Amino acid sequence: MPYFIPLALFAFSLANLSTGSGDPIGARVATEKYSEKECRPAPKNWQKKGSEFGELTTVNLLEISGSRLFWNKVAIDIQTLRRYLIEVQRLNPKPNLVLVVEPQVRCSDVLTLRRLISSNLQCGVGFACVEYSSRAWKSVQPPPLQHP
Repeated sequence: MPYFIPLALFAFSLANLSTGSGDPIGARVATEKYSEKECRPAPKNWQKKGSEFGELTTVNLLEISGSRLFWNKVAIDIQTLRRYLIEVQRLNPKPNLVLVVEPQVRCSDVLTLRRLISSNLQCGVGFACVEYSSRAWKSVQPPPLQHP
C-alpha cells in the first residue's frame, strides 16, 4: 500500500524563501503545477540531464507523483527519504540521484524536494543530482524487452 505524505510534513511556508538570486518566491509558485520551464530551474550545482549515466554508475531514482514519493519504484514517506539521503552520503562509491517529477505536482513541493536533496547531498561534480520531467525521463529509457 502506498504511503501518502502528510501535507503538513511535506509543505512549508514559502513566504521567506528565495531562489538565491534575491527574488522572493510568492504564492503563485505555491499553487503552480510542475513544468521544467515554469518551476524555476534546478539548483546551479545540479548536473545536466544525461550526466547521471556512466560506465558502472549506479543511480537512485526519486519520483514524485501528486503527493506521493517513490524511491527506486517503492513508495516511501518524507522521513524515510531523509534517512535514505543520509545513508547515500555514507556509500562508497556514491550513487547519483535522479529526481523525476510528474506534471500534476505543485512547484512548491518540487522546490521543497530540491532543497531537501541539496541540503543532504553534495550535488555537483563527482555526484550528480539531475531532474527530469516524467515525460523527459521516459524518453531516455531503453525500450522494453521483447519476449518471444
